Amino acid sequence: MQAKKVLLTALALLGLGMAQEFLTIGSGSTTGVYFPVATGMAKLVNDAGVGIRANARSTGGSVANINAIAAGEFEMALAQNDIAYYAYQGCCIPAFDGKPVKAIRALAALYPEVVHIVARADAGIRTVADLKGKRVVVGDVGSGTEQNARQILEPTASALRTWARPSG
Repeated sequence: MQAKKVLLTALALLGLGMAQEFLTIGSGSTTGVYFPVATGMAKLVNDAGVGIRANARSTGGSVANINAIAAGEFEMALAQNDIAYYAYQGCCIPAFDGKPVKAIRALAALYPEVVHIVARADAGIRTVADLKGKRVVVGDVGSGTEQNARQILEPTASALRTWARPSG
């Protein structure tokens, strides 16, 4: 309940400070976790009666969201904490290397995000190095998941050349 009050207060102040009446919240794929979370946040704002109308926009994820904020397309978005750090510092991944995004601010940490590497039991994969020559799905383009996969697979550079992008 306290987190809800803090979020609503922050959103109300954001709306007053920017003199806006509409809030677009960048999320992620409609099949992921970010979209229902952003939709729920938009509903909280809309139900609060603070004079701000909000909606959630489906996106590629963290990198795409921060770039959209920087471009003025979104007022708010969900992003993995490591991706937000890289954006603010202008480091660590090609999307932000040497291009810091200093206009972003964190409102809350919602939950810890972990990376899982999953393979069929009969695939013979026991380590990241065993991914060499295998098809690997790394997440949506522009997502934090894609960036984390790049970081994990970078030492196994040949695995990067065998990625399979998700369809759809």
